[in-house]
Amino acid sequence: MCLRSIIALHNETFNIWTHLVGFVAFLVVVVCFFVIVLIPASHQQQHEGNLFSSNTSSESKGLTYFLFAAYSFGCLMCMLCSTVFHTLLSHKSRKVYSWAHSLDYFGITFLVVGSFLPFCYFSFACEPFWRWTYLSMISFFGVFGVLGPFFKEWTQQQYARSKILFYVCMVGSGLFPIIHIYLLLPGNISSSFVEGLLLMMTLYGVGVFVYAFQIPEFFFPGKFDIYLSSHQIWHVFVLAAAFVHFFNTASIYVNFRQMTLSC
Repeated sequence: MCLRSIIALHNETFNIWTHLVGFVAFLVVVVCFFVIVLIPASHQQQHEGNLFSSNTSSESKGLTYFLFAAYSFGCLMCMLCSTVFHTLLSHKSRKVYSWAHSLDYFGITFLVVGSFLPFCYFSFACEPFWRWTYLSMISFFGVFGVLGPFFKEWTQQQYARSKILFYVCMVGSGLFPIIHIYLLLPGNISSSFVEGLLLMMTLYGVGVFVYAFQIPEFFFPGKFDIYLSSHQIWHVFVLAAAFVHFFNTASIYVNFRQMTLSC
């Protein structure tokens, strides 16, 4: 019955389909990026004087694959886990519901942690201390984000605001490397990247605000049970932010790869 509900109209239909469509769209984008951009670029042997000059060709190729594979995995898992959760939300088994709910939180954590990896690594190519500082910071949040759902309190409604605060802090910590990038890199280099990063943060922020304060159903009870509920709007903002960041990160990689960095 839960699987049949995917094609039925109810209050979870658009929650399911926003991220189901997002999963398929991300899968297409990821495959195209790897096939059209990443793999051909990694086969080029002219590494001297660019971002990867400190590594061998094989090392840089493997690392680049890993960074984007991890980020792509995070994007896909967030969309897929969210789809599974909203599909199984009405399952009669409490155990299945709790499993699906935890899966949804895992997906959020994978997306946020994965989002940090490429842009921090490439943007701080000449600042290894700060590179690993910021990556360690998000890893710290990631550990809590992965371990949290194993505790039954994590999925209980009375802790909803605390969880929102945790994820806001997790995503908001990205402001530190963003500001640092703006101050560290020349304006002609950092401006477009920082604008993309700030747009991503703004989309996430607006989405969380709408979700946390249950806009618009708070003001119009019963009017948005099927369409345009706060959770649906939040899904759209998450999807938009993830796409903005993916393309911005891809742009960071392509542009930085062509630069001559005097580290």
